[in-house]
Amino acid sequence: NGQYVIDTTMINNGSNDNCGIDTMYLNNYTFNCIDTGANTVTLTVVDVNGNVSTRDATVWVYDTIAPVLQVQDLVVYLDANGQAFITAAEADSGSYDNCTVDTLEVSQTDFDCSMVGNNTVTFFATDIFGNVDSTTFNVSVVDTIKPTLLATGLTIYLDDNGMASIVTSDIDTGSFDNCSVDTAYLSQYDFSCEHVDSNAITLYVEDVNGNIDSTV
Repeated sequence: NGQYVIDTTMINNGSNDNCGIDTMYLNNYTFNCIDTGANTVTLTVVDVNGNVSTRDATVWVYDTIAPVLQVQDLVVYLDANGQAFITAAEADSGSYDNCTVDTLEVSQTDFDCSMVGNNTVTFFATDIFGNVDSTTFNVSVVDTIKPTLLATGLTIYLDDNGMASIVTSDIDTGSFDNCSVDTAYLSQYDFSCEHVDSNAITLYVEDVNGNIDSTV
């Protein structure tokens, strides 16, 4: 709780009297976080005949208790640039200290396409007196952005056998993704006399994380 209570036996170091001591007391018994460091305490001793003497002593107050950590796992989504970011405050779910938490930090703040999936990140909390503790939490990086499709129409001519074929790159003019395109394919590659006229062909593009989109 950031407190400490002393008594006279912790300060008195053999006070005595020719007749006898009646009472002894301190001017301060309770210390807290703001008292960290050296504190002057006065011991007052009264004998049975009312004679009084005082003597000062130093009480050194230290805080050696590290913060209590409470963290939560996070899910982050990659943006159009294939990036995602977190802060320590987002991971913190109520960390506290007997005095005061000073700083919260995480070992990883930036995430990209190479980190899709589960990532173990270390969380650090430091109190105002430099006591630090750490724990780990999970950051799940997700890519939900579909590829951006770029396609063009095409005119082809049948050969002497009444056949013609195309490849994906004839239609796909540079489709791209925030991470990376994995595969691109068409709904039809081969054409014959029965296809003379306009034909609706679908271009499919799938990224490395399984997101897929199509256009005609």
